[in-house]
This record gives sequence, structure tokens and C-alpha cells, in this order.
Amino acid sequence: MRSPFVIPFVGLKLGTHRYEFEVKDEFFSDFDYTEIQHGNVHVVMDLNKSATMLVLTFELTGTITVPCDRCLEDMDTQIKTSFRQIIKFSDTETDEDDDELTYVPTGEYEIDVKQYIFNFIALSIPARNAHPDGECNPETLKKLNEYLISEERDPSNNEEEEEIDPRWAALKSFRKN
Repeated sequence: MRSPFVIPFVGLKLGTHRYEFEVKDEFFSDFDYTEIQHGNVHVVMDLNKSATMLVLTFELTGTITVPCDRCLEDMDTQIKTSFRQIIKFSDTETDEDDDELTYVPTGEYEIDVKQYIFNFIALSIPARNAHPDGECNPETLKKLNEYLISEERDPSNNEEEEEIDPRWAALKSFRKN
């Protein structure tokens, strides 16, 4: 069975062609990436075909489930973003380093956009994922607080230390600040 993410572009007329994809949990199970647990993302891709290249414009909207950075419980994160990918036809190898540009041999007749979509979803994950205050798992937060190192419980904070060389005593105050 042919993947819906493989687009045969050889028979397409020059111009813009629209494709829509529904990305669900099965999509994410194909990748060895544990950050995204579940997802429901609607992808609209416009493929603009010219004689020498394809310009792919992706619009992604939906929800993905990722672990909370604070309590590690699953949380839903909304994503709404757009990306562009340029596919150039070329038979020569190039050393250009551009994330937005991909070279494919002139004889290619189809393109698989699945990896592009996955990468764009992964890039859409916020740098910090945390439940709003009060929504984290209270048992997990309680357990984390038990292991929180404070100055009173800091095992390296030994008040009964031997006499310290005065040259180092001034440096010790920096650690406490």
C-alpha cells in the first residue's frame, strides 16, 4: 500500500497543488523519538512545481502530547506553525548547508514528505513544557521536594569544618550567594 505522504510529482502540471494530511498517533510510532507521545495535527501542504524545483509550504495546526518538564505527566501542547522546504533538481553533489534546501537527482519522480512533517512538528515543540501552576501531579511534586537540596540539608554544607586558609575563606562566601 502506497503511503499518503509519498507525492508523485512527475505527472503534475507546473503550478501550485494542495495536499492535506491528518497526522495521528500511528504517524509518531514510526519514529524513534520519545518526546511526542500522541498527536492530532492537520497539515496543509502547497506544492509549487516549476521546471527546476519544488517549493513545499507546510501549515501545521493541532495538538501534540509531550511530558511536562516539571512533573513528567503527559500534557497537551497546541501547535500552529508554517515551514517551507525547497527541493531542487540537480545531478551534482553540493556542500551547501541550508536546512530549507534539499537536492534530489533529476531522475526522481516522487518525494516522501513524512520526515519533513515530523521534523516540523518536532521543531514546533516549545522549549519549556509545563502545566499551568496548580495542574502538575501533586504526588510527583511532593516527591521532588523531598529530594530538593536546600542549604539546611546540603550535605556539603559542613559547619564543623576545620580551620580554613584565609585565602580560600573569601571564596566560600561566593558559593552561599
